[in-house]
Amino acid sequence: GAFDALHANRNAALMSVGLAMEWAEARQAHAAQDSLFGDTATDAPPGLVAASEWGLKERLTQEKIALGFYFSGHPFEADRGLLRGLVEKGLKDVKPQPGPQLMAGTVAAVRTQMTRRGKMAFVTLDDGSAQIDVAVFNEQFESKRAYIKEDALLIIAGKASHDEYSGGMRITADDLMDLEAARTRFATGLRLSLNEQPQVRRLIEALSPFRQGDGCPVSLAYRNATASCDIALGGSWRLRLSEDLFAALESFGKLDVSYAVLLRSGRDRERAAA
Repeated sequence: GAFDALHANRNAALMSVGLAMEWAEARQAHAAQDSLFGDTATDAPPGLVAASEWGLKERLTQEKIALGFYFSGHPFEADRGLLRGLVEKGLKDVKPQPGPQLMAGTVAAVRTQMTRRGKMAFVTLDDGSAQIDVAVFNEQFESKRAYIKEDALLIIAGKASHDEYSGGMRITADDLMDLEAARTRFATGLRLSLNEQPQVRRLIEALSPFRQGDGCPVSLAYRNATASCDIALGGSWRLRLSEDLFAALESFGKLDVSYAVLLRSGRDRERAAA
């Protein structure tokens, strides 16, 4: 980030460090050499390596690797838009209530301790507005520990209650999810809109790797100049809603296949979390 004023593309600047060092060493080696005509040799510096710019999450990850902390933003900002329609409440707005709630944040810290029921974890979530500590009992911790990674997005279905011992709030996790698992669980459907000449075989090949028995139901909307129909695919074509699936669908182009993920209302999401 110290070179942002010189080159806004940090990835390209980092990829070009080797070229810059080689050019500088060559310039130093030939610093005292003149041409046959008495002119000092002047070689133009090499251009930057062609590289796409980092997204916000990668940029912040690289900042933490270099500095030990995030400098230009908060990693949750990279995920906030992906949670729209799924988790609407920020951590600062989580309050004790009788029913379950959906909460999301970046894993800032994890600590464990042994109890009579086995290992128990306390996960600190941070969404840039607040931090909360979530108690995760042994059963959930062991079955979902792959989701509990530092700096990773974690979605929790849990209960918030008053803690009579500390006088504060106690949050206990009922379930832990990453974005893919939460989408797959709480989406009511994936709707695919097809053009007049759908590439059916290619679509089957694109969807097949994501089939999952307890996944999201899928429907097809087909339209042509004279007719239209909506087709609900059978249970064997339920899908897990991963980013790789959306990338595969986007490779068709919006004129061939467009898609929409249908989500439950907030009240329905809370009932499902129970």
